[in-house]
Amino acid sequence: MQLDIDGIEYNTNEYDAYNVYTQNKIRSTVYQGYKAMRNVIMDNKCQGLKLNEVKLKVNADREKIKKYLPFDDEEINSIFIFMEKVFPRL
Repeated sequence: MQLDIDGIEYNTNEYDAYNVYTQNKIRSTVYQGYKAMRNVIMDNKCQGLKLNEVKLKVNADREKIKKYLPFDDEEINSIFIFMEKVFPRL
C-alpha cells in the first residue's frame, strides 16, 4: 500500500527497509486508519475488540466504513494486512 505522509510517499511492502523514525510514522498512520474504522463499527466504545473481531465486523459492514471514511476495499484490506504483520498481538 502506498502512503502519502507529509508529501512523501512510502510503500508498506518496504516497511523493513525504512529507518526506525520512518517506520514509526508509517505505523502511526496505519494505526490511525485502523482506529478510525474500529470506532465506526463499534457499538459500545467500551468494548475491547481484538484485531480479528474488528476485521470480522468491518468485512460484514464495509458500506458503513465507506460511508464515513475515505477508504476503498483495497485500502481496507491493506490496513488489515499491515496491522496483522506489525501488531500481531493487537
